[in-house]
Amino acid sequence: MINDYPESLVALQVHTAYYTTAWGTARKSFFSVGGIPDTYFDAVLQCLGAYQNDDQMYNWYNSKRVARLAVPTDVTIEIYGEPMGKGEGKDSLPTYLITVYLGVEEGGEAKTVRLHIIDALFDYPYNTDGRYNNCVRNGYTHNDIDLVPGETVEITQEITFRAESEANPDNIRIIAFAEEPVTHKPGNVYQSEMATWPLTPPPSCPEDVNADEMVDIDDLFDILAHWGETGGTYDVNDDGMVDIDDVFAVLAAWGPC
Repeated sequence: MINDYPESLVALQVHTAYYTTAWGTARKSFFSVGGIPDTYFDAVLQCLGAYQNDDQMYNWYNSKRVARLAVPTDVTIEIYGEPMGKGEGKDSLPTYLITVYLGVEEGGEAKTVRLHIIDALFDYPYNTDGRYNNCVRNGYTHNDIDLVPGETVEITQEITFRAESEANPDNIRIIAFAEEPVTHKPGNVYQSEMATWPLTPPPSCPEDVNADEMVDIDDLFDILAHWGETGGTYDVNDDGMVDIDDVFAVLAAWGPC
């Protein structure tokens, strides 16, 4: 399903033995896990147990995915990452600064959310049958983030990748999801996003929407091509809408970044 629906399914495997993490243990308590496998879709719909038939299992899970896709959301998430170097006390492993832009679309509803930022590894611990994907290696929780429609909040998190991730960077997945700030299930997940390797650094010049280090006619054309969209790269002033204000912002920043 991960391969079939890369744009609409962000999946995590939280192991309860051998590959445990403090974050994963907290999530196990959040969901009151009493059996394995115990799968939740947006922390709302549960699939407890497993079919012996793979097709039945796939259809069961897919029905939950489709049901949650029918629920609209006004929350937006963007993920970026840039290296910080190998610092002291980090076991000489590469440390990245992960930046998450979290917001609510213009016209949406103000809300308080809990943001989780996850370092996961695809094809781990082993994958002889294709079942071990997006295993959580580190997890971090940011509590009580207030979101206002049309505005974006920036959240940063240092992540030091473990040896298995450093040896297989193409399998690194950075996942962020925003959920209702409750202490136990159910806890509606409003939005999720996943970034794959190589990680993209945050834009230093948001008007340069095509990232060619020049604000010019090409950026203007790109904004016009995405006219009316809500949020995202082409909403350079982060007001929740790609419109004339973004055109003015590009014209004001015209030239090299």
